[in-house]
Amino acid sequence: MRIGIINRVPLARAQFNQWTPKGADVTLITPYPLAANERDSLKKVIVFKDYDNDLKLAQLIFRLHAQQPFDRLITLSEFDILRVAKLRDFLQIPGQDYFSGTLFRDKLTMKQLAIKQGIKVPPFTGVTTIEEIRRFADEYGFPLILKPVDQAGSKDIFVLKTSADINTVSVAKALASYGEMDLEDFIQGELYHVDGIVNQGYLQFISVSKYLNDLGDSTTLSKSASTRADFTISEASSSFQTLKAATKQLLTPPYLDCGTVHLEFIINPQGQAFFIEMGSRTGGLMITNSIERKYGLVMNEAAYKLQAGFDYQLVPQAPTLEAGFLTVLPQTGRLLKFDIAALKPLVQNLEVNFKIGKVYEGMIESTDYLAIMQFAARSDSEIQTKIAQINHVILQNIIWEK
Repeated sequence: MRIGIINRVPLARAQFNQWTPKGADVTLITPYPLAANERDSLKKVIVFKDYDNDLKLAQLIFRLHAQQPFDRLITLSEFDILRVAKLRDFLQIPGQDYFSGTLFRDKLTMKQLAIKQGIKVPPFTGVTTIEEIRRFADEYGFPLILKPVDQAGSKDIFVLKTSADINTVSVAKALASYGEMDLEDFIQGELYHVDGIVNQGYLQFISVSKYLNDLGDSTTLSKSASTRADFTISEASSSFQTLKAATKQLLTPPYLDCGTVHLEFIINPQGQAFFIEMGSRTGGLMITNSIERKYGLVMNEAAYKLQAGFDYQLVPQAPTLEAGFLTVLPQTGRLLKFDIAALKPLVQNLEVNFKIGKVYEGMIESTDYLAIMQFAARSDSEIQTKIAQINHVILQNIIWEK
């Protein structure tokens, strides 16, 4: 069997050289140069400078396929889902097809699927003009959420709190840039993400996590928060069971053959789950680290091996703890001090991405951070205590000039 991997995910998160059985016929196409030890177990590596050019990538795949047909084409990046799905359809290769890719990339389409499956969604519509936003606001009021149909990482998301927020240059530019955007009513509640593994069309593993910022809000959209925690919750909790049931209902019958999924839901004060969005990929930042710590599973390894048809035993370990990570968010102003030494006894795998004296413009995307760190605790309540401790230490050791 010949496997083609089309990959932009950094090898730190996609260790194909370690996950590929010896002797397997695997060709990796990547925009990044690889060291010699990173090519182990891979039959062929093509560093392709025109990786982001759809036409040139397709021509390369067609040429390689004509020389020796691919049996599988695999990608782990959300930004390559549709282009690789299209290539599979062209070449009649098994795997996620273009319609399935659209379900997991296009926010308007995936919400229509949720409605069909009987899952609650916020009132929403596609908009192309300011006037269409105004009409929706007249019907549903404020606040509203405006976002691109197919972007990721909270890029170009607008929280519209008043009519004045509609009439801005930024909103007009976004509409002109994207053509059509997704406009939805704001649902009060707590924001969760569900991460799962699909094998042969069936959802065989689920992890549920919650977002919580230092202001006490469960959201990724706050512009005034200083930190944001993301942590797993107990399988015995009502929120876990509610979201497990909603995810299974949404993805049955099979809409994906093999791979990982990442979904977001809001649970309102009445305990009702509202579907927000989903992707057929592994969650970003340290989500996969939290899942590995709690369950002993590496999500991208599962996605790769299941798609490739390699031997993979999906046997999560029985959880004995809850795991998460905390992100220190960029503020607007000059960073004068950030002493991370006091954090080290409380956390693991502390990574930093800041420069003292630099002027920051706040959080642009949900993946922006000054520092990111892992933590764990034995229960949901202990997780909350740990987060409060970490936030206290950060507050005492960071200074901004605004």
